Amino acid sequence: MKDISLAAIKEKRKRRRRYVVALATFFAVYFVLLGAEWIILKSPFFRIQTVTYQGNATVPSSDISALFTGAMLHGKWGWVNALLGSGNMLSWPDELASADLVFNPVLKSVSVEKDYTGRSLTITTEERTAYGMWCDMDQGSGTTSTPSGCNWFDKDGVMFKRAIAATGGLILTVHDYSQHNLGLGSKVLPDEFLANVFSIFSVLQQGDLNVREIRLNNLALQEMEVDTYEGPRLYFSLRFPSDNDLAALKNFTEKPGFANLQYLDFRVENRVYYR
Repeated sequence: MKDISLAAIKEKRKRRRRYVVALATFFAVYFVLLGAEWIILKSPFFRIQTVTYQGNATVPSSDISALFTGAMLHGKWGWVNALLGSGNMLSWPDELASADLVFNPVLKSVSVEKDYTGRSLTITTEERTAYGMWCDMDQGSGTTSTPSGCNWFDKDGVMFKRAIAATGGLILTVHDYSQHNLGLGSKVLPDEFLANVFSIFSVLQQGDLNVREIRLNNLALQEMEVDTYEGPRLYFSLRFPSDNDLAALKNFTEKPGFANLQYLDFRVENRVYYR
């Protein structure tokens, strides 16, 4: 007859309790995960009932939806979103990243507002608005050059849509003889010049000039030329803002002899040279 000690019995009971606890924990976790899977994947709690698009005046809602589909599948959690499907609210990001918007440069931003109670999505879009036209000129210089292509650009300097070359001064148009083949989604100038070139545009608009041509002959020179219909040629620098040039310009335009001037040169900061 075996001699079973009290310590052995206690150890056996302890092992049995550990086994029962482990088994109970396993089934508890299993059923929790199973319930979570059902809630997330199969229950109606996260099923999208309605999607509303607002702010997209020119871009079809279907194009925006396609951008979201691409963002879901190619993002960090693409495999999870693929499992959830586009009909699940959890798979939709809060906004489209700038990398997603390069495929449609008309779109400046796209965000998502989720209503889990109503199981609805509201897609809010901000489209770019035309500020002016930027034209790629065939020749490096010369008055007979013609645009090989023009694009609309917005207040951020981003070219977002093809345009037809315009004549006259009603539309702010820049003839670029220096840069070539700038594509949609790119900026008209490097970032360090953007604020300064827009300050030049502001001076021209507030100066009430009858502009014939705004010209970028050579970006390496970091300057722009402006021809007027009944006045002098204007020279501006891209190295600094031109805001302070407005007062000097108006001082000349208000004088009777403005049309007889050959040029006004603002390429030295806070100074103007004329002839």
